[in-house]
Amino acid sequence: MPDGADLSLPAIATLLAEFLTELDLHKVTLVCNDWGGAQLVISPGGSDRVANLVLVSCEAFDNYPPGAPGRLLCTTAALPGGTSLVAQLLRPPGSAISVTFGALSKQRVPEGWSSP
Repeated sequence: MPDGADLSLPAIATLLAEFLTELDLHKVTLVCNDWGGAQLVISPGGSDRVANLVLVSCEAFDNYPPGAPGRLLCTTAALPGGTSLVAQLLRPPGSAISVTFGALSKQRVPEGWSSP
C-alpha cells in the first residue's frame, strides 16, 4: 500500500468489492474476524457477489468483555448493587469516557467527546 493510501473502513470495503469484481467471483462467502467492514461491502449499492457472510468475534475465553472495563463490569455485576454503584460513579462528565474507553485507546480520549 502506498503511504498516503486511504485506509478508512469505507475505502477498504470498496477495495474488497473491487477485488471480487476483478477476479470475477460470484456467490462468495466472506468470513470476517472482528473487522466490521464486510457489512459495508454488502450494504445497498455494495456488492451482489456475496452470497454468505460469517461474522466472527475475536474475543474469547476470559477476555470478554475485553480489557479492564470488561473485568470491572464482570466484577461489579457479581456484587449486589455493584452495577448501580458504578453507574453513579460514571455520572460526572468525562469520567465514563476515561474509565470505559480510556483503557482501550492508545491516545487520550478528547474532552467533550460523546457517543452519537
